Amino acid sequence: MKALKIIGLVAVLLAVVGVSVYAQIKWRAPHYFGSVVSVSDTALVIADPKDGTVTVRLTEDTLIKRGTETLSAVPPGETVVVFAKRTDTDPEAVLVRVVDDAPPRPPRHRQ
Repeated sequence: MKALKIIGLVAVLLAVVGVSVYAQIKWRAPHYFGSVVSVSDTALVIADPKDGTVTVRLTEDTLIKRGTETLSAVPPGETVVVFAKRTDTDPEAVLVRVVDDAPPRPPRHRQ
């Protein structure tokens, strides 16, 4: 009976470690944040403060969103976050999220 408890604990521990490793691998996809420099039907060039100028490929599967609205294109000058997948050439954009230039909210005061 004691051996079954130990086996059960080891199985639970392995499951937790496996889920953690999967989550770490999944979120290592490249992502970029910056201002759109230029755009074409097949590519988006952004100025990323961390990575410099980055070109990402656009495909028919690339989703472009502003809030809940789906867009067909992003005009230059917009601030975006791009989630991409690695390829042998330029990263391929999976999701382009347009960031609104809303001012930051003031901190809440607790009473």
